[in-house]
Amino acid sequence: MGCQFYAKLVRMIYLFYIITGSVAGLLSGLGIGGGFVVVPALAAIFSYYGHTPHDGMHAAVATSLAIMILTASVTLLSHHRQGIVLWRLYRQLLPGLLVGIAAGVLLASRLNTNALRVLFGLFALLVALRMFLVVPPNPSQELPRSLLHSLVGFVTGTIASMLGVGGGVIIVPYLTRYNVKMTEAASVSILVALTTAIGGTVSWAILNEWAPVWQKVPSPVIGLAVLMVGVPSMLFAPLGVKLAYRLPAELLKRSFALMLGIVALHMFKLVIQG
Repeated sequence: MGCQFYAKLVRMIYLFYIITGSVAGLLSGLGIGGGFVVVPALAAIFSYYGHTPHDGMHAAVATSLAIMILTASVTLLSHHRQGIVLWRLYRQLLPGLLVGIAAGVLLASRLNTNALRVLFGLFALLVALRMFLVVPPNPSQELPRSLLHSLVGFVTGTIASMLGVGGGVIIVPYLTRYNVKMTEAASVSILVALTTAIGGTVSWAILNEWAPVWQKVPSPVIGLAVLMVGVPSMLFAPLGVKLAYRLPAELLKRSFALMLGIVALHMFKLVIQG
């Protein structure tokens, strides 16, 4: 009886991983990033294995960044085939982005679980509210100088690596405000996500000496999560790119805002429950 229950539980976890990866891949392809789905989902699973919520949340952030390497790579290839990747703009964001990635991981490693949950929930809520606000671009407004790009890159890298998200929710509104096309802004956000994923994963691995996020969560569990979430995410990312070109932007924004609101409420609920 016990073995049957365990086998059923494992199958449910596998299915949970696959569904999470599929949704994350779609969101990544849309230029938004799937970290808002992956982090809460993995935190729940890892907390179960690690026996304490602290292990779950921090390990989920680090693992989300590792998964993002797979998803962002495939998504970037899809955008590259469309011939719309703005490499020059990405290079202007890069210096601040790299510094921000290191700062974000260092900050996250020193925060307790509830602080990380509150920040994650607040950021999700702010992004959701921003999506309901209509901020039309100014036709006469041109892209600012590269110094501001570096500052935006720093803020994006810090938040994205600290919370395990892609950063597209910052980059895309910033660029579209200056009349960059939505699809072009999405391509830059994917480059930013890939850079954050690689830099964040390496930074977490280095900081693991004094911030052991994987101390109690078994390595095979994390490895399985990267595989079973990452592969579906890679497969569904190209579909997300196609949807970004075909679906009404307003519908996508409102749907994602609703999902973010639910995620934020879930995080605040966990904090209240202790």
